[in-house]
Amino acid sequence: MRREPWPNTNCEIHIDGIRQATAPDGLHFNEINGNLAITISGPRPISTLTLVWKADHLNVTLVLGDAWERGYGDLQWAPIDPARTMPWYVVLRTPTGFTAFGVKTRPNALVSWNITQTEVQVTFDLRSGRRPLALGERELAIGELVNLESKPEESAFEFVGRLCSALCENPRILSSPVYGANDWYYAYGNNSRDGILADTHRTATWAGTHPNRPYSVIDAGWQIHGGCEGGPWKGNERFGNMGHLADQIREAGCRPGIWIRPLLTREDVSTHWLMRDQTLDPSQPEALQRAVECIAQCAAWGFDLIKHDFTTWDCTRLWGFEMDAIRHAEGGDFADDTRTSAEIYLALYDAIRAAAGESVLIGCNTWGHLTAGTHEIQRTGDDTSGKEWARTLKMGVNTLAFRAVQHNRFFAADADCVGLTDQIPWQLNSQWLHAVAASGTPLFVSANAKALTPEIESALANAFTLAAEPMPLAEPLDWMDTLTPAKWKQGSEVQSYNWTP
Repeated sequence: MRREPWPNTNCEIHIDGIRQATAPDGLHFNEINGNLAITISGPRPISTLTLVWKADHLNVTLVLGDAWERGYGDLQWAPIDPARTMPWYVVLRTPTGFTAFGVKTRPNALVSWNITQTEVQVTFDLRSGRRPLALGERELAIGELVNLESKPEESAFEFVGRLCSALCENPRILSSPVYGANDWYYAYGNNSRDGILADTHRTATWAGTHPNRPYSVIDAGWQIHGGCEGGPWKGNERFGNMGHLADQIREAGCRPGIWIRPLLTREDVSTHWLMRDQTLDPSQPEALQRAVECIAQCAAWGFDLIKHDFTTWDCTRLWGFEMDAIRHAEGGDFADDTRTSAEIYLALYDAIRAAAGESVLIGCNTWGHLTAGTHEIQRTGDDTSGKEWARTLKMGVNTLAFRAVQHNRFFAADADCVGLTDQIPWQLNSQWLHAVAASGTPLFVSANAKALTPEIESALANAFTLAAEPMPLAEPLDWMDTLTPAKWKQGSEVQSYNWTP
């Protein structure tokens, strides 16, 4: 492949799908240490900016991209497909090595890549929701592009990890590994104070006397309206005082954690705060303040970890696999069209970070490239399962393999829970448990007490021993050949799993 440099004289410029004969006023390029920083200005409304570089990709054998928010079992190395939109970064394999293109984390646009046999295309979606951006008199830095080449003998996994480090300069890295329990994949919202405390005592027992204590996370179902519904954020009749429960979890030997959905409320609020139904519009200052009050409340109750959920779905009404460079904002409009969607999300995540104080944040159904730098943990894949092994295999194993490269480079990369129930054979779940525990990434288990046996509890104690200590990041050795890698390098050892029921 012939590598093209970044100079703007070598790229085509398309604004709202129309090729420009010359670079328009208000579009500026600045090369910084080999990267390309791009700013825009001017009052003309704009929806998309696409830059196209000519490049010879005839020798490219496989291409890897990222996902808008979570992975949905579809992350993969695949041949060039011009229609395939790859959010945030893209990696190209050639017979002699790898080339990568990406945008640094926290851009002020939603950025995606398309690769053809002759072109590299990057698109900056600058809309506010579905509407063109009304930038006014502002100058806006929309993103800084990075281009890397692999080193001799550098594996694909090592190279993509180095790319992620180059894309995120200031990740929030925890001093100790993250592990523990989450009740969702056996309770599915049918949870209670007594059940959580029983889980907590078991979790503390499996962790033994290790000074890095596990988390006990209360997932959805604790609030007045239950399930995955929104506020008001008070404990329902099964839970009562949530601050008292956080204290009880800590006294039992675990760190308390809690789930919340900040943009959905069942409270009576001003209609101009809402995007639709009962979804708060984070572009509205009053609505944003209301949205993050629940985060501050969880921190004040004493929860050491706050898992917030649904911020992309609530605003777009699309899951990550339904999004592409054109459609991903079809779900609704923000009241403020003077800022891009990305700016509005960044402001939301910054406000959540401020409201959380010293509590650890985990984002679920969030734009990972926008939470990097403000969140310590990210749920990097769609839900695993305590009911269907096929779902855990598709979502969990795929996510662990393809987004572990982001671990401790963007945030701690959580591939989701091990759902221990009698509906999934232990010979399969035992492998998934070991794979996550030995991966160096966060381990959360959802263990139904009715499914526990002495063998399973012994395996959980062993898994917690692994997960409590820093470990080398496990490398999927067959990730170029399958969506669900089975051969993993874990430290100095190679482990093979049999994912077939």
